[in-house]
Amino acid sequence: MPGKQPVFIRAEQAPGLALVRGVGLSGSLPRHVHSSWCFGVVEQGRRVLGLDGVEHEAVSGDVLVLVPGQVHTLRQDGPCAFVMFSLEAEAAQSALDAVLAPGSAAPRFRFPVLRDPALFEGLLRLASAVRSRASSLEVQGLLLESLARLASHGDTTPAPARACSEAVAWARRLLEARFSENIDLPELAEACGADPWSLCRAFSAEVGLPPHAFQSHLRVARAKELLARGASPAEAALASGFFDQSHLHRHFVRLVGLTPGRFAAAFR
Repeated sequence: MPGKQPVFIRAEQAPGLALVRGVGLSGSLPRHVHSSWCFGVVEQGRRVLGLDGVEHEAVSGDVLVLVPGQVHTLRQDGPCAFVMFSLEAEAAQSALDAVLAPGSAAPRFRFPVLRDPALFEGLLRLASAVRSRASSLEVQGLLLESLARLASHGDTTPAPARACSEAVAWARRLLEARFSENIDLPELAEACGADPWSLCRAFSAEVGLPPHAFQSHLRVARAKELLARGASPAEAALASGFFDQSHLHRHFVRLVGLTPGRFAAAFR
């Protein structure tokens, strides 16, 4: 995103929760995916999410929600102000278990844009509590209230298992195990018992990203873990499979929307 960068705040009061606050931002992010739950509000301007070839517009007063694994694009038309939360999958599951009826599945949302004034205000209160370093009791209570309201918009009936071809499943496991290595496409395809072009097409259709982009996301995710533990950007770059710090910087800004240094600063 050109120009200004969003502010990233780790919510120490609620493990696994982070806040991203942007003011006056514009620009776009390419197709990417999050391993965490992402939800928040648009305070000003227009944000457009692209999901499965369909654009969903969110304007002032709207709530956005993305579940882990949803491949999407993001465009911000003109100066935009927003508050977004990222809640790690394990923490989200624990919190959802607390607010959903026994036997419920994690909510699935037909659309990523919701219009719910009470939820909008609740998320703003949660953001204010995180930013003002309110007590853990207050932040955790507001988080559960927001998740309960958010889940009420989703489908919590258990979903059937998603079909995945054997070659794609094997390729995904191999990339997850060897994400830092320089694996070429013929090698990956041979290991999966497929030809390169067929694997590329099937992987993109079933995962939502081509193999190289999926590997980049895995590398950035690993770099985020290392930065959160105190590694320098240079150390994180080499340990996660990037050529050098500048290589990490380019991919990190492109996929996360802020620099590795700014992300790491939230954990100091």
